[in-house]
Amino acid sequence: MCYQKQQIELTKSEMELLHLLSKHPNKAFSRDQILNHIYQDYRVVSDRTVDTHIKNLRKKLKSISPDHDFVQAVYGVGYRFIAEKSNEPA
Repeated sequence: MCYQKQQIELTKSEMELLHLLSKHPNKAFSRDQILNHIYQDYRVVSDRTVDTHIKNLRKKLKSISPDHDFVQAVYGVGYRFIAEKSNEPA
């Protein structure tokens, strides 16, 4: 994947996760919703698997945009994507 002319290597699961979250900015998704999206074959995985994918995705996104947290935890709900603010005047 390429972002701001920088290449990011993502796993298939990280790409699915990023696609889900970024397609619906500011919408919080539960771990179960994320798991059902990433693993559509309904294999049995721990909900903590999502936390690992989130941690790895955050680290990779932070490497290209250190001053922005793209993925935020929403207490009691799950995770949401926060789009980067544009520096261009309105």
